[in-house]
Amino acid sequence: MIIDLHRHLWSIFERYSAVREIAARSGVAGIHDHGAGPDQDLAPRAAEIRTEMEKAGVDRSCLLLGDYGLRLGEGDRTIVEENRLATDLAREDPDHFIAFFGVDPRRPDAVEMFRDALDAGARGLKLHPCSGYSPADPVCRPLYALAGERGVPVAVHTGPMAAPLVSTYASPIHLDEPAADFPDTNFVILHAGQRAWFPLALDMCRWKPNLYLELSLWQGLIIEDEARFMRAIGEIKAGIGLGRVVFGSDCPGISNVMPLDTWVDVFRDLPTTAAEHGARSPRTRWKRCSAAPPRPDGALMSAPAGWVGLNQPLYEGMPRASERSEVRFEPEHLSEGPPEASVRITHLTLSSHVGTHVDAALHFLPDGRSIDQYPPEMFTGPGVVIDVSREASCRSRGPRSRRSTRTCARATSCSSTSATGTSSARPGTPTTPTSPRTWRTGWWTTACA
Repeated sequence: MIIDLHRHLWSIFERYSAVREIAARSGVAGIHDHGAGPDQDLAPRAAEIRTEMEKAGVDRSCLLLGDYGLRLGEGDRTIVEENRLATDLAREDPDHFIAFFGVDPRRPDAVEMFRDALDAGARGLKLHPCSGYSPADPVCRPLYALAGERGVPVAVHTGPMAAPLVSTYASPIHLDEPAADFPDTNFVILHAGQRAWFPLALDMCRWKPNLYLELSLWQGLIIEDEARFMRAIGEIKAGIGLGRVVFGSDCPGISNVMPLDTWVDVFRDLPTTAAEHGARSPRTRWKRCSAAPPRPDGALMSAPAGWVGLNQPLYEGMPRASERSEVRFEPEHLSEGPPEASVRITHLTLSSHVGTHVDAALHFLPDGRSIDQYPPEMFTGPGVVIDVSREASCRSRGPRSRRSTRTCARATSCSSTSATGTSSARPGTPTTPTSPRTWRTGWWTTACA
């Protein structure tokens, strides 16, 4: 089944003449060629969309609405009336349409309107910060709480927009605090930050499992530079996995650049296109790195083929965060019964904070998530290992001047990982053991010891 998460009944250019006139002067061909705004007659527009979906093989479309009224002035219909068009259509034709509710959170009755829309069948929330507000503004928080309570996603526009809309708050960084404060609410980064903020959007998704990427408005990129588009897809696949990407078109606003069926074919043809560009899987890249960290006895720890394992071996006297975390192996022979029944068992004494491990949020917060509630893809991805052996050497020399301390800090850079394998990283982030033998920059994976 193909679901288009990002569809509009009418584009912003069709809904607002001011946007149409200003955008047309920007000189960008195709996307702004909309002519006069149409009458908002639902029945013929719904029929057009169904025909377009059938041609492209799209099964359902999520109908999103951007509320620009406080920035551009109210349109011919109120925001409640515009939203009702989508919820009514989704209720009449649930086999083709899913309604999201769009609202500017600064409206005094935004929360009540959202609740009424959910009761009427809306399945998500759409925010468009280019109207002049930050998604991190406290005024948004009741909406996020309600979305989490009802189990519906929040889709938020990111990336620059044409005047008279503003791009000040369109960076995905404004979703960092909401994603952290509302871990039970899923947020979709619409347009994946566009070209301006794509690396930031991807990095945020690595550390916030309730963030997802959506790639509409990338149609222009694949037309202009297919190789760059494929590199970005490869980064997403390696960084968070394609399971954290949702399909969206942003039609009809982008239809003049690339029709829906062509955009769908782009994703159907990804394996072939990747092969044409010589794309390598993450496994191929992992093989560039050393196979595994060294054991004290010179042997290598085992790791799946093609992976760089960062698992720290357990042995007596190993580095640890506290003297109370000592590791002990106590063998014992059990000679009960006949001699041939004698067996050896080993008693293992250790704390839960030795070796390579992950501190789940439950370790710090009474209602935090336990380790089994984190998706496995959080613990694989690109990483950089920083050699802190010089800093450790400086510390071993005892008291020193501030000048020597600064010299060591400059030489080693800052890292949340210490030479013992413990970490001051926030809950739920992997800890990476380091040693004087610096591993090369590459791909990492963690595992619980």
